Amino acid sequence: MSIRNKEDFGCAIFLLALSALLYYGTSIITVHFLVAGGPVFFPRAIIYVLAFLSLILLVRSIDFSGKAKGACDAAKTEKQPIAKTTFLQIGLIGLLVLYLTILPHIGYLYATTAFIFAAILLLGPTSKKHIAVYAIVSLTTAFSLQYLFGSVFKLFLP
Repeated sequence: MSIRNKEDFGCAIFLLALSALLYYGTSIITVHFLVAGGPVFFPRAIIYVLAFLSLILLVRSIDFSGKAKGACDAAKTEKQPIAKTTFLQIGLIGLLVLYLTILPHIGYLYATTAFIFAAILLLGPTSKKHIAVYAIVSLTTAFSLQYLFGSVFKLFLP
């Protein structure tokens, strides 16, 4: 047994520790009324999903076969050029900062639709057909999330 991908392994350990810390944070929330889910339901649901996905990442980062990765296997994995990866990372961080900046001014629905559309456009292919699909996906996602949080969870989005 060996670690196949050290970055994924470290990230999984960090996210598991974060999940434990956040779970502890929800345990100190005082509940003054009796409700089925209560105020800790949604944060804990997100924490459970985070912990579960972290465990999957942890398991995938470990090589249980005991065989070392050979030169042939290493040659098969194709990586993107560092410049393109860095551009995508900086572009997504810039989009996120812009999204958080304009969110209070234009509202959740418009800001989220624009953010999702721009992020997909940055990451995906850009043909006329793809752009139409991106627009439909971003509108559907933003409206669905607003409905979910407003009607189901009874949480107001800005």
